[in-house]
Amino acid sequence: MKSTLIKDKNTYIAIGLMAGVVIGALTDNIGLWLPIGMVLGIAASKKIGEDPNQDSVVKTEAEEKE
Repeated sequence: MKSTLIKDKNTYIAIGLMAGVVIGALTDNIGLWLPIGMVLGIAASKKIGEDPNQDSVVKTEAEEKE
């Protein structure tokens, strides 16, 4: 069984936003680090996350056996 939390692309965006908020709060520059965290999260979701074309494809048991 695969872990859907790790492969979900929205998870990476949320992690990037959290990282941006934490770094922004520590450096007292949230205005800079929030968008940087968002961009890093979106880039990670595109690179590592699931294929969006595969999300909508539902295979039947007969198709999986082929």
